[in-house]
Amino acid sequence: MTKPPVIHFDDWTLHRASGELERAGSRVRLQELPFQILDELLSRAGEVVTREELIARLWPKTVVDFDTNLNSGVRRLRAVLHDDADAPRYIETLPRRGYRYIGDAPRADVATLPAPVSSPASGPRRGQILAWVGVCAALVASGALAIYLSDTAGAPVETISPNAKESRLRLAVLPFKNLSPDPANAFFTDGMHEEILGAIANRAVNLEVISRTTMRVYRDAPKSVREIAKELHVTHVLEGSVRREGQTVRLTLQLIDARSDTHLWSKNFDRQLVDTIALQSAVAEEVGSQLAVKLSGNIGELPQSANPDAYDLYLKSQLSMLTIHAARSPRVQLEALGLLDRAIGLDGTFAAAYLARARIRMARFIGSLDVSEANLAVLRADLAVARGVMGDTPPLLVTEAAYAQLVDFDRAKAGRLLETAERMNPHSSEVSLYLARFLSFAGRHDEAFAYHRRAAQLDPGNNLVTSDWATGLKLARRGEESLRVARDFDSLYPGLITYGWRLFAFTGHLQRFEYEIARRDALSNPEAQLAARFNLFLYSRRFPELKALVEQSDLDTIPQSLAGMLTVPAIGRKPLAELHGWVQLLEQDVAAAARDGRVLLEFAAHEPVTKWNAWYLRMLAAEGALLTGDKVKAVVEARAALVMAPRNIHPGIELYAQAQAARVLAWADAGGEAVTLLEQLSTQYPMFGPAEITRDPLYALPLAGNARYKVLERKLEAEIADNQRWRDP
Repeated sequence: MTKPPVIHFDDWTLHRASGELERAGSRVRLQELPFQILDELLSRAGEVVTREELIARLWPKTVVDFDTNLNSGVRRLRAVLHDDADAPRYIETLPRRGYRYIGDAPRADVATLPAPVSSPASGPRRGQILAWVGVCAALVASGALAIYLSDTAGAPVETISPNAKESRLRLAVLPFKNLSPDPANAFFTDGMHEEILGAIANRAVNLEVISRTTMRVYRDAPKSVREIAKELHVTHVLEGSVRREGQTVRLTLQLIDARSDTHLWSKNFDRQLVDTIALQSAVAEEVGSQLAVKLSGNIGELPQSANPDAYDLYLKSQLSMLTIHAARSPRVQLEALGLLDRAIGLDGTFAAAYLARARIRMARFIGSLDVSEANLAVLRADLAVARGVMGDTPPLLVTEAAYAQLVDFDRAKAGRLLETAERMNPHSSEVSLYLARFLSFAGRHDEAFAYHRRAAQLDPGNNLVTSDWATGLKLARRGEESLRVARDFDSLYPGLITYGWRLFAFTGHLQRFEYEIARRDALSNPEAQLAARFNLFLYSRRFPELKALVEQSDLDTIPQSLAGMLTVPAIGRKPLAELHGWVQLLEQDVAAAARDGRVLLEFAAHEPVTKWNAWYLRMLAAEGALLTGDKVKAVVEARAALVMAPRNIHPGIELYAQAQAARVLAWADAGGEAVTLLEQLSTQYPMFGPAEITRDPLYALPLAGNARYKVLERKLEAEIADNQRWRDP
């Protein structure tokens, strides 16, 4: 029996042809999975539709995680219908059996039912025939292309060699050209590129897709398809253009086989603005079928908004956060949060916006920019809303894993979440990066670096991936590899990564670090610049400039960071008096140091104590006691802070705890304990480079007469001399 094209239930209207739900004059485009579920339930209103029956309709020929995806689809459908699983109005769950539509009886719109066809030559019938001819032709073309590409579609995953012949399908989606009359719509063009690229990457599990960060490089420096294919080792390239005029959007795409430089497929997508929110799914389906890959049944799909204004705000927020410097900028973070707040205000079910807001709030928590309970409460609420709408998707899972590890200190849960994310999308650069971090934090370096390498292969132009990889190698004391990774990246994408501090750590030369600081002056926030310059002047022993830097600053408090800009997560801020106090010790101004010490003690005594900062406040108390001249208390507090510092959560915590305790103990006449910590920092993960130990005057000056330190110093200086071959050409 032919299904009616329009069906009404309660105050909703379902338009089957377009997959839209209409209510009170407003239309919402359903994603494919929720639409199919609703269509089946309405067709059998009042009946129990078993899970097996739904699975047979939704995934007749594919093998996916049925239960996870079916549950996710039902959750998304309920979110659109504002239906409550515990007190359902439309969809009743029968545990372990299936679902049943329980709302008002559906009714067809009689006026829209197709009229009987009496003559094959009639106009409507002829149009239907032509339409089916077109569909069949498209299927034939798609089938021919599938045969053409089938020699690579099922290839196993393996490590990519730059010189090896590609044995898998690997796609680069070029930045789209903006053909809109209004240049201000460039953000929309960039946003459509980001969303479509992400949809393809998350839904085509047998297709490697170069990530968005890398592809943005080619927007400002366009190259030929052949050049791009050679640089990124891709088999196929998708290029396109976007024209937005009024309420109309046209997306034009063409797929190119980069191996033969031949055009395989092209298509125009004409949509009204309100419909563009679902366009990425349609494109993902088209490209997936053209490349003959098995799609994953909506795994990883982020439900978008039905409100065009909310969608615009979301796109703007995402585009503003793409670079590593922007993502770490407090100003940019707050601006992006404001855009997302407005987007969610316009559409309270906008799952992707909730997830994006949760990520920024977590970055601010981990970066010690906002460690308040209010920030965490909104973060938790955002994750809960996102999960309720989208279910298990890799972007949500990796975010929940980071929360479990860095907020809840639950490493076991973080590991389980990341394993699930990898099973769902083994070709995600983001999943690989999070797995690399997790394994690195646990000291499983070889496994971690394999995932870092994998993430860099999938997103070779992403400076965050490469910076993270190079830093991990540095912390494992693999200096030559760390510098090579950074240099290789810089040779392809100049100016996007810094490695001056890593170069100093192993060779003792600060010139590159100083150059990078000067180059970043206009990009960085004042607090980051202060921390970087403090380290530069301290390690080069430019004490007058060091003193002037601190005394001329108008900052009262700053976030904590280590040399080389490695953050110490979730500890909040510290008084600038801490830096000033160390300068006064170097200047041997006892009275001034004591004044700074009292500020630290007062701060440590009155700052709210949490599970994240308790150890750090004890360390500040140790520094305060040292500066005021109470060396006994300084030693006691430093030892306590070391014991309290969390282990295997984040390398910044352990590195800072040992490094700062060694400084306090060295100046508090506990040189033996200080040297023991420095020996550990030179041999046990997470590690310092040799120059970070021997060139630091806060170690070298108080330990100048310590015999064990002299032995360690000679050993490390010999390493530094041997490492000169790694210096810049």
